[in-house]
Amino acid sequence: MNRKTISASDDIILNLKVLAREREIVRRRLVVTAKKLAVTAVKLALVAEKKEEVRRKLVITAGEKEDVRRELAVTAEKLAATAEKLAETAK
Repeated sequence: MNRKTISASDDIILNLKVLAREREIVRRRLVVTAKKLAVTAVKLALVAEKKEEVRRKLVITAGEKEDVRRELAVTAEKLAATAEKLAETAK
């Protein structure tokens, strides 16, 4: 009978080789994940830039609408004053 005996140091070396292979597999997966995350980060940065651009436009639009609202308030006051004058004149 031909039995192969493994010494303790051979067993440790074999276990270390298996562990090294497993860690290399994990490392490769992490590299792939890191690349995917980098792509996602770039996409998110682009989306953030677009959203910031929309936000700036909305700020400008809100300012313009506020200006129009103020003009309408002034016009309404003028019309109310004119209406009072006309009411007094009509008496």
